Amino acid sequence: MEQFNGRAIISPTPDLTVDSDDGSGEPNQATTNSGSLNLAFGSGPPVSGAEDTASSSLEGFRESHSTAGISERSADLHARAWRSGTRAAYKSAWGQWVCWCHEREIDPVQSPISAVIDYLTFLYDKGLKYPTINAHRSAISKNHAPLGAVQVDQLPVVCEHMRAIFNERIPSPRYTKTWDVEKVLGAIKGWGDNANLSDKLLTGKLAMLLALTSAGRASELQQLDTRYMCIKDDRVTFHLTKRTKTCRPGKTHMVLEFFRFEEDRSSCVVECIEGYLSRSRLWQQTSDEVLRHNLLLSYVKPHGHVKTCTISRWLKDVMKESGLAAEFTAHSTRAASTSKAMGQGISVDDIQKTGKLVKAINF
Repeated sequence: MEQFNGRAIISPTPDLTVDSDDGSGEPNQATTNSGSLNLAFGSGPPVSGAEDTASSSLEGFRESHSTAGISERSADLHARAWRSGTRAAYKSAWGQWVCWCHEREIDPVQSPISAVIDYLTFLYDKGLKYPTINAHRSAISKNHAPLGAVQVDQLPVVCEHMRAIFNERIPSPRYTKTWDVEKVLGAIKGWGDNANLSDKLLTGKLAMLLALTSAGRASELQQLDTRYMCIKDDRVTFHLTKRTKTCRPGKTHMVLEFFRFEEDRSSCVVECIEGYLSRSRLWQQTSDEVLRHNLLLSYVKPHGHVKTCTISRWLKDVMKESGLAAEFTAHSTRAASTSKAMGQGISVDDIQKTGKLVKAINF
């Protein structure tokens, strides 16, 4: 935090973009953009009549104009309209906007629309991509006073300017190709029987098979809970009780089903789940108070719950062991598995239902 005009404001941090395919209640991963801004606080005179920019951060939302007149409890609840990943991205974007305005002696909360347009152009000239610039627009709009009873991001001139940025810098996919699932499955088969695998290899194998057979995000795999697991002869079903990336009002909790593959037991996800449960039961036979009701546990003592980033690292480790290029992230398992499914003649509708995909065209 810095002081500006006698008030606390957010210091700039490296520019963040929200990964739309990240998971769940966890930060959706906010990633550092190589074209981040390097803005420093100037020493110019304070802006006359500036609003309290401490309220500009999402943590200070209860003081914002949009919650004026409501109780503190209501404002606290209102602030939860944004998920943690969105709040992190907005906090960074808003801090940079405040710095930019300070250097030009502009009130960041009640700036003219021309300043917003100039700032978006400034970001474009810095080489930032459309999704990043759009996140900045949203962050400004969430904390900026409405102009003529219209939110900043809904003003026609701002929408047209963002359309121009889109036309000049159309977003491109992260990958132009994906990897062959068979390469990873072949490496896994070469490891041998589940009973003979080390804790690390068995955990990595299970994480990969879960990711490939469900087209699930690492954040969804992290939520697999043995308390909400149902094992049948041909399948294992998990009910996810927490919020996920695709969770929306009116939609029921997500259910993930994993089916037995009798043709090749070495790559059968159900066989691997059963073998892993037998192994993890030994970890639970201790007198400590470590929580161990999740399916995926740490393979090192005390074998507790793990975070989404840990599961992503496990997937990357398996991909590396399989000889895949380092450019592919753990999230690429979704594209690889759904592409394989389409290549085997599975309908787009079935893939969308299984992978929870918003647009099948992405794959």
